[in-house]
Amino acid sequence: MVETRPSLTEEEAPDWIGEVVNLHDLANEACFNRYSWVQDERLVEIDTLVPCDGPHQFEIYHLAQHPARRGAPWPGDREMDAFATAECYNAFRGFVGTIYELSEFVLGFLVPRQTDFEHDVAQFRGVHCYVFNADGTEMFDSARGSLR
Repeated sequence: MVETRPSLTEEEAPDWIGEVVNLHDLANEACFNRYSWVQDERLVEIDTLVPCDGPHQFEIYHLAQHPARRGAPWPGDREMDAFATAECYNAFRGFVGTIYELSEFVLGFLVPRQTDFEHDVAQFRGVHCYVFNADGTEMFDSARGSLR
């Protein structure tokens, strides 16, 4: 039996808005969009920094640092996700103005990869918490104090 890889449908690169960025470099309360498409049977993804007073998909609302000491080994995906979930959940109400369970927003987070966490120089520990609309529609203003 010969295994074959499923072919992906080629797509045109979208016309994106904003400046292409590395999400790990974004500051608190920055807004961004995410674009993805298939090119040469590979998934291509980019993120762009956009103004929060215009259409955007995501807004960063909290930055946290994992407390691991310098040189500590990778704590594992589960520990990083648990840390990020707790940090983002605890900061949510202070930013949006309502508790997460009553909000229209969904929280998400970006955690470092193992290679960045354990890198001799970088030792990246940053967690970025962000909000987005549960129905996937764009936001047109900041979520700060929106009570949504």
